[in-house]
Amino acid sequence: MLAWSRVPKDTLVVMLCWRSAVDTTARTDASSAWVLLLAHVALCSLMSAVTAANPLLRDSGMADANLKYFAGQFLVFGTHDYASNDTHFQMRNWRVWRSQDAVSWVEASTVHPSNTLAWSTAAEQDECWATDAAFVNGSYFFYLSVGPSEIGVVTSTTVAGPWHDPLGKPLLTAAMVPPSARDPCVFADDDGSYYIIAGVFNYRIARLNPDMISLAEEPRNVSVNGAWGCCRWPTTPGASTADKPFLHKRNGTYYLSWGAFYGVSDSVYGPYEMGGNVIATAQIEPSFRTNTTLNASVWFLGNDYNDRHGSFLHYENQWLFVSNDRSQTQAEGDPKPQFYRDTVGCYVHFRANAICSNSTGVCHDAMEPCTINAIGIGEYDAAAPQPIEAENYFGAVGMTRQVDLRAEHTDVKEDGFAVEVTHGSVLRFPNVRNVDRSRSTFTLRLLSTGSRRNSAFIELRSGLD
Repeated sequence: MLAWSRVPKDTLVVMLCWRSAVDTTARTDASSAWVLLLAHVALCSLMSAVTAANPLLRDSGMADANLKYFAGQFLVFGTHDYASNDTHFQMRNWRVWRSQDAVSWVEASTVHPSNTLAWSTAAEQDECWATDAAFVNGSYFFYLSVGPSEIGVVTSTTVAGPWHDPLGKPLLTAAMVPPSARDPCVFADDDGSYYIIAGVFNYRIARLNPDMISLAEEPRNVSVNGAWGCCRWPTTPGASTADKPFLHKRNGTYYLSWGAFYGVSDSVYGPYEMGGNVIATAQIEPSFRTNTTLNASVWFLGNDYNDRHGSFLHYENQWLFVSNDRSQTQAEGDPKPQFYRDTVGCYVHFRANAICSNSTGVCHDAMEPCTINAIGIGEYDAAAPQPIEAENYFGAVGMTRQVDLRAEHTDVKEDGFAVEVTHGSVLRFPNVRNVDRSRSTFTLRLLSTGSRRNSAFIELRSGLD
């Protein structure tokens, strides 16, 4: 909850209030809402400069990032591409990073297989592959791919460690998740149940016991109907999922993603229907393009879509996505940029009922491809030629809802998104950079959707020195 009386330094907040007293009923009255279309802060007097948020941590080898918000802080549980001159995947440990704002990151701990997982082999010492994590009953659970065929779990009461292995053996093996037990995702459903899904091309899912270190059922096969992506397996280019599955849920729909692509289902077990892509070349800033393609005739085989191992996080009514990126190490001249990757982040918004099944007629919301640029998440650039889109807030308090203008406001001559706000709602835009402190103009674009058109006011506060 953001204290309205005190605004954090270098932060802009926007609050909507009715001029007259508003009771509890009015607070939830959708007809008494305003839609905030754009919040243009190009002239707003805030901070002068901060470090760009994309990549999240440049030249650190942060890869396969799982972005979490546990116990009041942002965390990244990920792998470690070892060196910029690597000519193959050399990944000797796993790391945990922490941040208060998702912009400035500090290493919290490092897990080495040799001194944490006694059952790991010498051959697996350079194969510390993709991970995921959970925070349950005051303990952290860090799920680790130990080479291509085994998944272990270590625990700690703090992200700083020490981490220990409660099982003394793998949690999942290739016999349980054929052909390759790696790249776990741990998903928490609305009823408090936790599931683990893993695999390469062929996924298996199982519910976890409350102890988080044992299975409550045998792993089940997960099917994706009509799947496509950037991989060339088994024989037809693009006609498959990939490695590193990830699960998240929104408004009753389960989203199973593999890098830049995803499917949807009404059941965590599937089957899933091909949904679309959360990354698109048209939405990637030129400096973040990889500029080469595997097959120009099949757009989703392009390198912009390749190796986008990623994760989604729902934070204060906002969806965030982070994924692997090799564009910056490529630009810096690394000989094999695919082996020394960065992590980039973006905001994800949803198109209403845009994925409809031909067989059942059931429709689900689709993820709009997100914008990948140097600004990233958690900060804003007042010098950018484009206005700050209202839906790209980094914190919200009160009754707020993101709106698909294409579906809900056909009278508005725009095809993007907006934010519906009600009495007392607060939107937060922290870390605004590159401003002209001699000017103080702030422009909002709003649309009234109810009868209170002449009885509301907008209040702006900024954390100035």
